[in-house]
Amino acid sequence: MSHIGNKLRAGFFATPLSQGKHLKELIKFKADTSVLDPTCGEGVILNYLAQGNDEVEIASYGVELECAHKGC
Repeated sequence: MSHIGNKLRAGFFATPLSQGKHLKELIKFKADTSVLDPTCGEGVILNYLAQGNDEVEIASYGVELECAHKGC
């Protein structure tokens, strides 16, 4: 089965990065923070939220049972 077929079969529908950009505008981390995403998919939005903030340290943790990439 193709890569896309596997994702559809597993029920994987990625959230568009544009939604992650909206989240980053809404969430303002004021202190060192840990972020957990229990359904992170490929982790694109989780990584986006954790990067680019020099004022605080953000540790990100993601879990995805149906990961399509080697080494997830």
